[in-house]
Amino acid sequence: MTKKLFPMVAVAIFSLGASFMARAETTGSEVPENWQDEIAGIATLAEEQYPQDFTTSTIDTDKVKGAVYFKAEIPREIAKKAARLPYLELVGDTGISNLEAQDIHHEIADKIHQENPDLKFGSFVDFKKRTVEIELDSSQAQERMSNSIAEIANKHYGKLKLNIKYAIKSKSTLDALYGGGFMNKCTSAFSVESEYFNFGNALLTAGHCNTSQSYQSIPLTYEGNYVGERGDFAVYSTTAYTAPQYYSKPGHLVNVTATRNPAVGQALCRNGMTTGQECGQRVVANGYCDYTEKPRVCGLTVMNSRLARRGDSGGPWFSSTYAYGIHSRALLYDNSARDAFTPVRAAENYLNVKVKTV
Repeated sequence: MTKKLFPMVAVAIFSLGASFMARAETTGSEVPENWQDEIAGIATLAEEQYPQDFTTSTIDTDKVKGAVYFKAEIPREIAKKAARLPYLELVGDTGISNLEAQDIHHEIADKIHQENPDLKFGSFVDFKKRTVEIELDSSQAQERMSNSIAEIANKHYGKLKLNIKYAIKSKSTLDALYGGGFMNKCTSAFSVESEYFNFGNALLTAGHCNTSQSYQSIPLTYEGNYVGERGDFAVYSTTAYTAPQYYSKPGHLVNVTATRNPAVGQALCRNGMTTGQECGQRVVANGYCDYTEKPRVCGLTVMNSRLARRGDSGGPWFSSTYAYGIHSRALLYDNSARDAFTPVRAAENYLNVKVKTV
């Protein structure tokens, strides 16, 4: 396959330089094994309970610390809960919420896509660099994208700057009853139930998987899928029992105790029927939009490497007993192939289902 050069359009949106910081007091105690999940729990609460205030969250596995950022003041509830975590820093006064940043992100990306429907590109908010990053096909950008780029450069979304650089990019590939089990064409993610739809036993997987699925010899009933702005996920019900456990690797079951949203820098594990268990990959971006396939898929979490293969789609992303995501695809990010997944809480909210827990 011939590789193409893509220019990177970077639009600055805000600064993470905070005028106020709140840090938990050091207790001198050892850092618990699940420290990343503890941080993710605080970040998830902040994002869902204070969406107008929450900006982003990060985890540094080398330094064993994390941070949660807020647009202005730090909510008292969050500060109180974070006080027991000496390895977590709360940072205020970023000047923008994640919701506002994503609105800017989608406005820019959608405009480019609407004016150039055949153009393949990816986009996301890079909070560390304070930019909206968009990788564009240079051959089309020079001839057909000049007006769009000019409009982006001239329009003010706040304090914006335009920067173009080149990157190599090619077409992305997509890559029980228990979660992590083998379906006929994909991998199951986690067991779910739904009072809204009145089914007590079902499984989550990727939305791009074929609607006709079975779990080994057990038939599954397609209940619905979604591939678009909120991610890539599907749900299948069954007359069999779906347990609140998942295979972290072939033959090894783990209880699910809660769901979490991923933080940038966090290390997670994945299991799939093709490659089995892989651990140690780290989150590099949340809220990524992939325009290289139709329809576009947004809300993706991007990892720092590509390890999954076809058949792993739909499989679980996890840490210990916590459920994080549903494997979606591979995509090109910063010149390298990366794995990407949909956060499981996004699937829960859209499909009106709940991951089973013990």
